[in-house]
Amino acid sequence: MIVKYFVGEAEVQDKPIIAGTLYREERWINNELASSFDSIVQAASEQLEIVINKVSGALRNSSDFTKITCHELTNVTISGTLNVPDRMFAMPIRRSDDKLTLFGVSVVDGKFEAVLNFPTSGQYRYTNEEANIDLPEGTFTIAPVKIDVLRKVL
Repeated sequence: MIVKYFVGEAEVQDKPIIAGTLYREERWINNELASSFDSIVQAASEQLEIVINKVSGALRNSSDFTKITCHELTNVTISGTLNVPDRMFAMPIRRSDDKLTLFGVSVVDGKFEAVLNFPTSGQYRYTNEEANIDLPEGTFTIAPVKIDVLRKVL
């Protein structure tokens, strides 16, 4: 993937870093435009923090919710806070082989809930990288979450 940045009509070498700068980011795959969006560089303090404060349906989880263990094909509900207007969006979670699995998330009154159900066992992660896929880098921030999904034996 090739990422290009433009300020006005001019292509620039690196992503702009000065707060308030309006720029366009384009992502190219195999010489085809895969995505393009306009953004404004945000000050570091403007990052929106995703805070997980509850996990249910898992076999176990750490007290800070950064390590979760569950069975495949089992609903695991993750809840927390996110200071954005009410909406639904996709939560991309990356498996160790780099494949993404998308789950729906709904935010109502600053509280979010996502029901995860992994189709196969493996190690998965949700970090700033996944939280900001198709968004300007640094929009969201989250403590890295590692999810171990165990094979369910019948």
